[in-house]
Amino acid sequence: QGGWLVNGENIILNNIQIRRKPGAGDGILQNGLDFKNTKGLTLKDVTIDNVEIGSALRLENVTDLELDGFKSSGVPADSPDINLINVRGAYIHESRGKPNTTFAHVYGKLTQDIRYAGNDLNGARIEVNSDVALSAIKTIRATVSGFEIPDAVEVNKHYLVQASVHSEDFVPGLFPISLKVDGVTEAIRWLWLEAGETKTESIIGPKLFASRTYRIALNDLPPRSVKLKPLPANFEVVSANLPRWNRILKSGSQGLITASIQNTGSYSGSHKLTLTAGNEALFQKTLTLKAGEVSIEEIPFKISKPGIHTLDLDGQWTATSKVYTEALDSQFLNYTFDDIDGDLLADESGLDHVALLKSNPNGSVPLQVDGIIGKALKFNGESAFVEIPQLLLKFPMTLSLWVKSGELTPSSTAGRQMILYASIPNGNDGYGPEPEIHLMRATGETFSFWTNEADQRLDIRYPIEDKNAWTHLTVVYDEISRLYINGQEVTSQSGIKPPTIDDYADRIYIGRPNVDYLRYFNGAIDELQFFNEALTTKQVASLFEEYCK
Repeated sequence: QGGWLVNGENIILNNIQIRRKPGAGDGILQNGLDFKNTKGLTLKDVTIDNVEIGSALRLENVTDLELDGFKSSGVPADSPDINLINVRGAYIHESRGKPNTTFAHVYGKLTQDIRYAGNDLNGARIEVNSDVALSAIKTIRATVSGFEIPDAVEVNKHYLVQASVHSEDFVPGLFPISLKVDGVTEAIRWLWLEAGETKTESIIGPKLFASRTYRIALNDLPPRSVKLKPLPANFEVVSANLPRWNRILKSGSQGLITASIQNTGSYSGSHKLTLTAGNEALFQKTLTLKAGEVSIEEIPFKISKPGIHTLDLDGQWTATSKVYTEALDSQFLNYTFDDIDGDLLADESGLDHVALLKSNPNGSVPLQVDGIIGKALKFNGESAFVEIPQLLLKFPMTLSLWVKSGELTPSSTAGRQMILYASIPNGNDGYGPEPEIHLMRATGETFSFWTNEADQRLDIRYPIEDKNAWTHLTVVYDEISRLYINGQEVTSQSGIKPPTIDDYADRIYIGRPNVDYLRYFNGAIDELQFFNEALTTKQVASLFEEYCK
């Protein structure tokens, strides 16, 4: 990491050069400079080269910023050189960009007073999110003409508004297009224009509902009248927190679904919202909503009969639930990483386990990135891991997860990366004589499943088809110590079978770093599930097919 600072004040850095040799085995610069919650920051003559992840410079919630003489190279093609997030009061000057790249990207509704002048952008551009206010950034002089809009639009459908924008300035810069509906600004589109450039641009109009005529305008152009094609009242389940697969419930326990219901028609209406499981109605409520109105509903339910049940919300959202006499008979851990509260991750299996996001001293906790299911955890070498304490991991068992391996870090011992680690409750903190199990990324294009039990050194390799893509693994230890990965039986390099271990772990680590061995997992994990039973080959195939949808 180039470096980071949180909660700083009146910071001045001059003549800073941060770079690594491309392809070097050590000194890898994963991230550039990162400043957060800082008041008064001056960066003069700063050069940051060869960043592997993200931007060279990231500034979040920074007030009173001066960036004088900044340049970078070797930034990933999909990342800007600079990220400015809710920065208030910034002057960027005498800095240099690169052709056909994004010099800076500005985010956040709290952004204010961003100025830039005297830079050699060299064909680079500045991008601005639509949540940034019109008054927040210095703009160039430009005119808008050729305003086009449909004569009529459909209910609950976006539509395109087009116009021609011509720069009348002698320097490149930003110019906003704002779309107003009945005098209220509903959408903003920021354009980057070279000196004298003319562009024809489209901006997406907001959904309309009530049956009437609307007045729509771009910037200061005269408004145009638009009619709405009316439709009867129509109730849609816009979103619901029904799980994608296999919600585990204890028989007779209370479940709760939160759903967003919208009337997507042009008129007011009433509707009976219904949740069913098979032929049984679990919940009913009559809703009355105006055109376009949204209602957030909490829907309690209870299933007493054990078995597999399909929950159906209004015929629009469904999910499968397993109901057991005791929830611990089956799944006992399920993390999707979508909702992180501080350093805590909430277990979604209904058993209230807690995972802790932790880091080595002066390190950073895992980042949230887009995964297969939703948000995933991105690990950062030795600086981040997740600890799941107070567990009793039973065998036989099933582990299911999506994993993106990333690259091997230079300090990985024996060319392996730690992904998952667990040991029995004997006070062991890693790599001791007690039975342990590890899931790793091994040297080459394989995942490795490994234990250190004396004279039983299991070593199973599973090929990675694409190290840059997400790989789904469902690993099953059955009752006679056979091991299956994605439904196929696998054996170790030495022919040793997996060990049978009765009560296994009181603590599990994901992306586990260790200051002695330094085995790091530099990748990402999406939805992680443990089952306190070994699933059959058919069940694993069904699980895999469900994920692939």
